[in-house]
Amino acid sequence: MAVNYCSNADAADAVVKEIEAAGGVAAAIRADVSRPADVATLFDEAEKKLWGPVTHLVNNAGVIGPRDEGGEHRCRPLFAVLILFGSTLRVG
Repeated sequence: MAVNYCSNADAADAVVKEIEAAGGVAAAIRADVSRPADVATLFDEAEKKLWGPVTHLVNNAGVIGPRDEGGEHRCRPLFAVLILFGSTLRVG
């Protein structure tokens, strides 16, 4: 299982350790899923480290902008994570 993180490597490593302790195989991979190049790297690294193509995906990424910013400025990061990420996925 690929455990993606953007900024908290320690938390991702803890999840990997839990998966491995339960008998699974996992790798922590850093990628900012709001950036298409990082998404491509995420999939490439997952395939290398986990011996095969990604066959399932659970996306629970999200971002929260500063509370004092409203409207478009606050929505852009969320749009990038939720919409652009989905548009860069590889199928097959």
